[in-house]
Amino acid sequence: MPLVPEELERDLISKPRGRFTTQGVLGFTCLILLCGILYAGLHPFHAPANQVSWVANANAVRFGEYGTILSSGSFPPPVFGGERSIEIWVQPGKREDSNTLLAFYSPSSPRQLSLSQSVSDLKIHIQSSDAWRKVKTERTYIDDAFRDGKSAFWTVTFGPSGTAVYRDGVLIKKSSITPSIGEMSGRLVVGNSPIFSDSWSGVLRGLAIYDTALNPAQVVRHYASWTKGEAPVLTSEDLCIALYLFNEHTGQVVHNRVSLENDLYIPPKFLVLRQTVLDPVWRAFESSNGFWKDAFINVGGFIPFACFFCAYFSSLGLRSPALSAAALGAVISVLIELTQTHLPTRDSSMADLINNTLGSVLGAAAYRGLVARELDRVMAWIVGALNEFRESRSI
Repeated sequence: MPLVPEELERDLISKPRGRFTTQGVLGFTCLILLCGILYAGLHPFHAPANQVSWVANANAVRFGEYGTILSSGSFPPPVFGGERSIEIWVQPGKREDSNTLLAFYSPSSPRQLSLSQSVSDLKIHIQSSDAWRKVKTERTYIDDAFRDGKSAFWTVTFGPSGTAVYRDGVLIKKSSITPSIGEMSGRLVVGNSPIFSDSWSGVLRGLAIYDTALNPAQVVRHYASWTKGEAPVLTSEDLCIALYLFNEHTGQVVHNRVSLENDLYIPPKFLVLRQTVLDPVWRAFESSNGFWKDAFINVGGFIPFACFFCAYFSSLGLRSPALSAAALGAVISVLIELTQTHLPTRDSSMADLINNTLGSVLGAAAYRGLVARELDRVMAWIVGALNEFRESRSI
C-alpha cells in the first residue's frame, strides 16, 4: 500500500492557516501535470488554416505542412471493364516524406485506391476505407521516384491486365494490381488521407482522370502537349472525365475543365474527410524507430502523472489511491483520444490509449517503498522552503 510519511500526517493534523501544506503543494503539482498532459495530447486546440496556396506566375498550388483539397462530389465507377487512368504532375516538397498524394473514398466500398509518396518511392496502394475493417491490401512501389526532388509527370493506368506506371511519358513499371471499379470511385481527396492526418507537402501542377487505360501513344501525347503548353491535347477516345489545370491563380475552387461536375474545393481550414476514432493497434503497429519512440513517450509521460496523483490521493486518505490514480490516467487518456477525433492534425489511436494506461499503472505502482519515502521527503522539503520564504517576505 502507498505510504503516508510522518511529515504528511502531521501536516494533515495541524494545517496552520496561511501556510503552505504538503497536500496543497501536491495538488498544485498534479494540476500542472494534468495541464501538461492535456496540452501535449490536444495541441493545437483547433483546426489550422488549410495550407494550400496558389503559386505565383504558375499554374500550380503549393501544399504546406497541413493541406488538403476535396472533390465537390463523388466520381462514379469506371464504365468500361474497370479501366481508369490518373495523370498527376507533382514536385515533392521533401525528398524523404511519407504521405498521401491522392485517394478515393467511399464508405460503401471496403477498399480504396491511393497514391502516396513513401520516403523516396511512389506507392500505389489498395487499402481499407475504414481503419477498423480488416481487408486484403495490395501495394506496389516505384523505387526512387522522388529521389531527385524534381517535378515529374506521372501517369498510372489501371485495367484488367494490371497496372502500368509512366514517368514523363516513359513506361517504368508494370504491376499485377487490378483495382475493382468500387476502389476507383468516390470522393477524391488530394494531398491527404481521407481517414487520418497524412498531409503531403509539395507543388501540384496538374491532375486528370480518364475512364480508360491510356495506351503508350496517348500517354506520350498528353505529357508532351501538357508540359509544353497549358493543357493536354485530348480526343474523344481519351474519355477524360476530370481535368484540373490549376490556372485559376486565386480563390478556393479548381474547376473541372471537361465537366460541370466534381470541381475541386480548397477548404479554408485543414480537415480530414472522415477521421478515424481510435485507430486500431494492428494498423498503427510497425517495427520502426518512430513507432517505438512514440510508445516510449506515451508510457513515460503518464508515469509521473499517476505517481504524483497517487501521492495526492494518499494525502486525502483515499482507500485505494493507486487504483484511483491508474483509473484517472486511463480516463484522461480516453478523453484525449476521443477529443483528437475533432482535431484534424492529431490521430486518435488505440495504441496511444494502451500506452498511456500502461504508464498510469506503472506510475501508480511506483509510489511505494523507497520511491514513496523519497517523494514525500522532497515534498516536505519544498513545503518547508516555501513557508520559510513566505515568512521572510512577511518580516
